[in-house]
Formats: sequence, C-alpha cells, structure tokens
Amino acid sequence: MKDGLSQLMPGGLDWKIEEELQRVYGPFEIDQLNVVEIAAIEGYLAAVESGNFTKDESLLIPSATPLKDALDRCDPIVVSEIDYAKNDREDYLFDHNFLRYLRTL
Repeated sequence: MKDGLSQLMPGGLDWKIEEELQRVYGPFEIDQLNVVEIAAIEGYLAAVESGNFTKDESLLIPSATPLKDALDRCDPIVVSEIDYAKNDREDYLFDHNFLRYLRTL
C-alpha cells in the first residue's frame, strides 16, 4: 500500500531491516541472516539498556486498558484478539525501533 499502512503489522518492516543489516554488516548470504540479526539485536538491546538509544513509541496511538466489566461481557475470542493485538503492537514497535537503531550505525 502506498500509504504505508501495510507495514503497520508484525513483519511489515522485515525487508527494510534485512536491507539495513546488509548495509551495516554485509554483504552476507541469506543463510547467515539469523546469526547477523541476533548479533545486531544484542547490540540494539545493549544500546537501549545503556541509554545510548531511546525507544520511540510516539508513532502509534497510546494503548488503553479495556474495562473489566466490558471484557466480562465479551465472547472469549474477543479477549484473545485483544491479547493478540497487544503482542502485535509490541512486535511492531520492536521492529520499528530496531530499524531506527540500525539506521544510526
């Protein structure tokens, strides 16, 4: 999608991350991707932990906690979908910030 909405999902930034990994650590073969990515993630987490890189969550609207009374009225599948959405949000934000980090290298 030209508006970028197709990237707002887990995995939507994978190809951009792979391009940045190739730029920073490459060239390497696709079968080496996991080793390179793990090393890069370790560097990213260390940078966040040390305060050298700050995560950004401003691109998504703030998350809200559903009211317990409302959840109690929902079908269990709705509650599961909410949990999946929370995980998707966390996965996307990780990818977004990891990509931002790689672009600083």
